[in-house]
Amino acid sequence: QRLDPFSWTISASPVISLYGIQMPFFFLINQQSQSFSGPFQQFGMSPSYKWVRLHLGYRNLSYSNYTLAGRMFFGAGIDLNPGKLRLSAMYGRFQQASLKDTTRNNFSSLPSSYRRMGYAVKVGFGSPQNFLDLIYTKAWDEENSIKIPTAEGLTPAENTTLGIVSQVTLFKKVTWRSEE
Repeated sequence: QRLDPFSWTISASPVISLYGIQMPFFFLINQQSQSFSGPFQQFGMSPSYKWVRLHLGYRNLSYSNYTLAGRMFFGAGIDLNPGKLRLSAMYGRFQQASLKDTTRNNFSSLPSSYRRMGYAVKVGFGSPQNFLDLIYTKAWDEENSIKIPTAEGLTPAENTTLGIVSQVTLFKKVTWRSEE
């Protein structure tokens, strides 16, 4: 048995506002991570001031449904929206390395996986109602993140995506959005 059937989790997303700077925080604690170094503990914040927003710690950003679609990462990012210019970038870890537990003879242990790192860049022009964004994302597995070779046939992988997102609003009521 991997987990206690009567478990608990505490999650919160408070927002602190100080001198015009918005600082939304996120944290998650559960019974498997009662110490501050637990593997299930997550903390992040996205402070903003005028047209600048930072993303620090555990965050999820959504550039499009096909590129960076709300995937949780641990790292840093920035959004810059001065006027009609739309710039955004992030870098971080999408997945920690894990090695399959072969000491147990059950099928419930998780498969091995490499540490997955990545970055994304979004460049666009327009307003929240009418815009055109170009998106580039790249993610890769770190080959040396698993110390013991496994017999699962696992090899490191790498992904690159390009995306275009556009939106046009007509008569303040009709919106046409395209993602490629």
